[in-house]
Amino acid sequence: MIASKPAAYRGTIRHDMARQYFEGGFYREAVVETRCAIAMNPNLADAHFDLGIFYMVLGEMDLTDQSFVKAVGLFGKAQATIDRIKSMMGQSVEVTACKRVLRDHFGVANP
Repeated sequence: MIASKPAAYRGTIRHDMARQYFEGGFYREAVVETRCAIAMNPNLADAHFDLGIFYMVLGEMDLTDQSFVKAVGLFGKAQATIDRIKSMMGQSVEVTACKRVLRDHFGVANP
């Protein structure tokens, strides 16, 4: 994959870094890294979802919903995931709950 799609691979690495920033409480840095990841690979559905979560923690609800809408469009036939995202739109969720969502539903390591 690296040789054939280096930008996509770098995007995945940046996305992983963003999650680590988020787990460490560096929410703005998580946003920056996720935006870089998406710029490198705009089809990273998980990155769009995570960006929405990161914006949610920062209280940026319009940007949260924009990110969630994009994620819904990219998750394809994963109806349970799409329904979960739609249920979070327009909501304000505390940091602990956001971390739990990432951990339980998207495989992020326990903080």
